[in-house]
Order: sequence, then structure tokens, then C-alpha cells
Amino acid sequence: MKKKEIILQTTLRLIANQGITTTPMSQIMEESGVATGTIYHHFKSKDEIINYLYVSEKKFFEKIADDVLVENEISFKIYTTLFTAIYDYYIANPFVFHFFLQVSKSPIIEVKSIEKGKESYAKIAFFFEKGIEKNQFTNINIELLLDLLHANISTFVEMVLAGKTASENLTQIINYSWKGIQKTN
Repeated sequence: MKKKEIILQTTLRLIANQGITTTPMSQIMEESGVATGTIYHHFKSKDEIINYLYVSEKKFFEKIADDVLVENEISFKIYTTLFTAIYDYYIANPFVFHFFLQVSKSPIIEVKSIEKGKESYAKIAFFFEKGIEKNQFTNINIELLLDLLHANISTFVEMVLAGKTASENLTQIINYSWKGIQKTN
């Protein structure tokens, strides 16, 4: 692994396990085994590392959208596949999941990083916009809708990782979430 990648993976793991404020730059240096000069060659500060990780890890949303979404198709099947893909990614990458829990609402994340992160899930937002347009989904602010979807996934992932529920209950949470966005006549 390249030194930059070692720095990033070490920071991701430490913040996921300890939190932002209890992960000093000195610990990142020590645990990564990368010299101080090398870290500062790649990043000016811990905040810069965190923002870099935030943007780069958000790119998984774009990959999932590319793999899952079908142009102009709004269906329960697509929704289920999307929900499951995000869930599976978080279960397979718990450090990423816990990192996002730690930093998503943190003031450390700069506005430009937030905007770049939003670009990564633009196709997912478009899926929901199309669903609203086609009168299949409740007309609700897209950002709020995305946050609610992510909250459903995150809550379920947290429960599975903590052993409070079984992954077999995924179908129930998907059905619940789907019903929550459906337009009622």
C-alpha cells in the first residue's frame, strides 16, 4: 500500500473507532508508521485528511447508482436493489460506516466537501426526483428524502453490527421504507 493510502486507512479506522476529537494527528502518525514529513507532504492537517476521506468514501454512492439504477425506471425492485447495495457496502465496510456517523454532521466537513459528496449521489437523487415527477413518490424535498432513506439504512446497519437484529430482517425494513415514500391517493 502507498503511504498516502496507509495514512487514509489508519485515519478512517481510528476515527471510526474513537471519534474525531480523540484521534490526534500524533496517533495517526504513530499507528500508520508514516513519518511526520510524509504525512504533511500529503495533507496539511487532520481536517484535510478527514475532508479527503469524506469525499473519496462518498464516491461509493456513485458506483452503486451506476450499478443499480436503470434510466427512467422507478420500481420497488430498483429501490430494493439500491437499498440492499448501500446496506451491503456498509456491512462489508464498517469503518466507512462508522466514519460517516462520526463526521457527516461535523463542522470539520467543509462546504466544498459537502458539495462534492452530493455530486456522488446525484443519480440517486435523480431516481427520487423521477419518482416524484411520475407521481409514484410523495412530493417531499429531495435532500430530506435522501436523509430519511439513509437514516433507515444507517439505523438498520447499526442494529445488525451491534447484534441487536438479524440481517434477515432487511426485507422488512425495505418494505417499511418503501411504504414511507409511496404517494397515497
